[in-house]
Amino acid sequence: MVARCRDWLAAWAMLVLICSAAVAAGILACGAATPRQSISPGVRIGGIDVGGLSLSRAQALLEEKTLPDLTRGEVIVRCGDRNLIIPYRNVDLAVDCRQALQAALVEGGKGGIAQRSLHSFTSRLRGRSYPLPVTFNEDKLKKEIERLAAQIDRAPVEARLSLVDDRLVLTPEQEGCRLDREDLRQKVAGRLTSLSAEPVEAGIQPWKPALTARELAAVKDELAVYATTFNPADRNRTQNLMLAAREIDGIILKPGEEFSFNQTVGERLTEKGYREAPVFVSGRVATDIGGGVCQVSSTLYNAVLLAGLTVTERKNHSRPVGYVPPGLDATVSYGSIDLKFKNTTGKPILITGRIQENRLLIRIFGRNEKPGRTVTLMTTGAQTLEPPVVTLPDPNLPRGVTKIVEPGYRGMQVTVYRLFKEGEKIIKKELISTDTYAPGTRIIRVGAADGIGTGK
Repeated sequence: MVARCRDWLAAWAMLVLICSAAVAAGILACGAATPRQSISPGVRIGGIDVGGLSLSRAQALLEEKTLPDLTRGEVIVRCGDRNLIIPYRNVDLAVDCRQALQAALVEGGKGGIAQRSLHSFTSRLRGRSYPLPVTFNEDKLKKEIERLAAQIDRAPVEARLSLVDDRLVLTPEQEGCRLDREDLRQKVAGRLTSLSAEPVEAGIQPWKPALTARELAAVKDELAVYATTFNPADRNRTQNLMLAAREIDGIILKPGEEFSFNQTVGERLTEKGYREAPVFVSGRVATDIGGGVCQVSSTLYNAVLLAGLTVTERKNHSRPVGYVPPGLDATVSYGSIDLKFKNTTGKPILITGRIQENRLLIRIFGRNEKPGRTVTLMTTGAQTLEPPVVTLPDPNLPRGVTKIVEPGYRGMQVTVYRLFKEGEKIIKKELISTDTYAPGTRIIRVGAADGIGTGK
């Protein structure tokens, strides 16, 4: 019995030895049968079987299978019921077939003959896959994403508040949507890298409006109103007033937001309809495009002060104007002098600017948290500044004869306060400004036969 077992074990050992030798021989045979410039059997690159082919034949096969796709291929982007396209050629998609083949050759040629033979054998037995090296232009892909976004994005519409027949009318907002650009970039890059024809889904994000009806519902009260008059017969100046008032009409300022007159109204240009009208230039009256617009800024300035808002930038004219008291004007010049203020009420405010016959009317609406409080403006400390006098000798005039060349004009200095009252009680007195309107020099020529004169 023992002898039989020994014979049986010996037979099995011999069989295992024979099989091992056969496998080893097969491996060596496979390794020996594959030339160094041939791809191991069972190798696939980008899903294409190139096993056993020479490098040149494998490259030709890969190019035959991939190059037509590179010229005609595209990534399909689904967005709802629409299919949008990103062509491969628009992103400079390219495939380096030779690099992939070299990678397969290098791995198959590593180590000694035994290792190379084992690699060849396992490739034949189980197969090996290598990706195709794909390149594309990232910047051009981003441009393609933006091109699609232009077809997908829908900007939100903010809630609006308008004054219609002396009644506040609220129009609700409309939510928009926008393409998730980074999400789509990653998805498309994945399809390009794998040369996959499977469509991708565009991710859409909600686009919330910056101002909602819920926020504007707080605007219920008239905070201030201020009116100035003008001469409608001066058509050029009236035209300029109308254009500037139209630009500020309907402006909504959110809490903490700053208003800029120049930014809101824009540059006063003939292309926009502005005309030449009188302006002050260094104390002298001249004409310029947009003359009269300062009446709009000055009227707005007074309404802003009466509404209790915070003025952050303002400058008075070189001379007092006729449409507001001294110290309550606000000159503007595009690119240099501006009127700015902030909404410090904690709620949105609405500004309206309307022309009514010969009146410019500016109103500010918001939430009056203290209905028993009123705001008034007070000017005080007005001082008249006499013009300096300069006399010049004139040998062409008889001695003792004078001639006024420039009559000059008086200047003024005035201080403005803002008073906050509850009933008749002043609860706060705020210094707004101390303005100086410089006097104009009076120039007189004095006759002097000998050519001698004096200047004062």
